[in-house]
Formats: sequence, C-alpha cells, structure tokens
Amino acid sequence: MDKGEQPKASAQRELLEETGYRAEIKHLLDIYPSPGYTDEIIHIFVAEGGEYVGEKLDEGEYLNCEFFTVDSVLKMIEDGEITDAKTVSAVYKYLFEKNK
Repeated sequence: MDKGEQPKASAQRELLEETGYRAEIKHLLDIYPSPGYTDEIIHIFVAEGGEYVGEKLDEGEYLNCEFFTVDSVLKMIEDGEITDAKTVSAVYKYLFEKNK
C-alpha cells in the first residue's frame, strides 16, 4: 500500500496495474503472518465481475495472468503446488463464505 492509502483502494489499484482488470472488490479477510515478530497485516480481497481495460506494469515488470477454476485451485493446494499461507487462507475463506 502506498503511504496513507486504504487497503481497498490499494487492492483496486494493484488489480488494475498488474492484471489490467477493473472489478468489484470485496474484503475477504486480514491475516497476520507472523505476529510474534512483525506487525505486518495482509489484507485479502476478492474481485468479481472484472472487465479487462489494460495493465499498467512498472518498467521492467512482466507478469503472466491465468484464470483457474476453483476446483483446479483446490487440487493444486491438495497436490502441494500451492503452499503459501495467504493463498490457501484466501481460497478456504472464499469457499466458506460462498457456502454459508
């Protein structure tokens, strides 16, 4: 997040800059990766109803964006292909909210 920027505004800006999509952003959860030695907070959002308008990557930044079904992401988690805590937390929280 830029100094003084709110988490939702940062998520919308980063989504547009890095993927080229503008979408409705909804807060999903906040996680504290290592509260014992850092005060870092990761704010996780879900983007829905996206429209591609063109990315705005920083100079020297190259990204490949791909879309996956929820089932394929779950399989990648179960197969150990996706192991980072923020992604696993986000996927399971998303599924929990969707199935309430």
